Amino acid sequence: RYHLEKAIHLATTGRPGPVWLDIPLDVQAAQIDPDDLLPGFDPAELDEPWTRTDVTAAAAAILERLAKAERPVVFAGGGVRLSGAHADFITLVEKLGVPVVTGWNAHDVIWNDHPLYCGRPGTIGDRPGNMVTQSADLLIVLGSRLNIRQVSYNWASFAREAYKIWVDIDPIELQKPNVRPDMPVVADLKDLIPALLDQPYAGPTAEQREWLEWGKERGRRFPVVLPEYENSEVCHPYVTMQKLFAQLAEDDIVVTGNGSACVVSFQTADLKKGQRLWTNSGCATMGYELPAAIGVAAATGRHKRVICIAGDGSIMMNLQEMQTIAGYGLPVKVFLLNNNGYVSIFQT
Repeated sequence: RYHLEKAIHLATTGRPGPVWLDIPLDVQAAQIDPDDLLPGFDPAELDEPWTRTDVTAAAAAILERLAKAERPVVFAGGGVRLSGAHADFITLVEKLGVPVVTGWNAHDVIWNDHPLYCGRPGTIGDRPGNMVTQSADLLIVLGSRLNIRQVSYNWASFAREAYKIWVDIDPIELQKPNVRPDMPVVADLKDLIPALLDQPYAGPTAEQREWLEWGKERGRRFPVVLPEYENSEVCHPYVTMQKLFAQLAEDDIVVTGNGSACVVSFQTADLKKGQRLWTNSGCATMGYELPAAIGVAAATGRHKRVICIAGDGSIMMNLQEMQTIAGYGLPVKVFLLNNNGYVSIFQT
């Protein structure tokens, strides 16, 4: 009882995620009397360092640094949604009025036509997002672990001119030997973002407004889908994804596989307000997309359309789940990128 309750608590609070609980076979097969079990798990036993941070003081320090910056950028990660602070996040960035870029698997935290959206940085991001991030003099990282796909193996050059304020609920992430924060903040965004909203702030300076326009201009000058892609002899995957996302509704949920299905979609997706975009963060588990799409359809009560983008290699790993989709009448639409092979493998 104790360990099951602890595992459930760890999986659903703080930095939520999978918990490994190894139960020996003899324990699994043992007869028990629930009334005789030892007392259950008490969350007070855990050390939760983010609860000890003075978020009011941290918010004041962040805003003080922001007010002095000329080229600030907010880098939004998956923690924005995991913390349950997404709505407050949108209110916050609109209060700050500075460029916003999105991290890997967090691109749907802000929609493409939002006036503050400036791209998707990373090794498989887009040019505008990388240009804005690399030109910043202040980078405020909210809930991203800045993995290697984000910062590259040449992590010393990541936002090299920027003073880095890095907010994460997990202090271990802030101690990694690659990107070093100048102002590490161990905090839960559901606590810190309201504290930032409560602080008085005058809004963006004239220099920051000019900087925002510079960032928006990068997006106009360096589109992901180039005009010459339209002239491809075969169906170009970037053009295909661009036209697909143009047809999607605001409440559609997109689930992608790995490889081209993920990278091309993440680079080209013109996300609308309310859309969600999912993948398994490049864990390279081929066959992810069909079961994930089924899970999304079930979790949303079959009330939302699910767009499943698969590769021709990956879909073969769980092709039988097409029968599950058909048998239950799930609102899943499957789009297959057939490039005749395991591109992520033979490219390396």
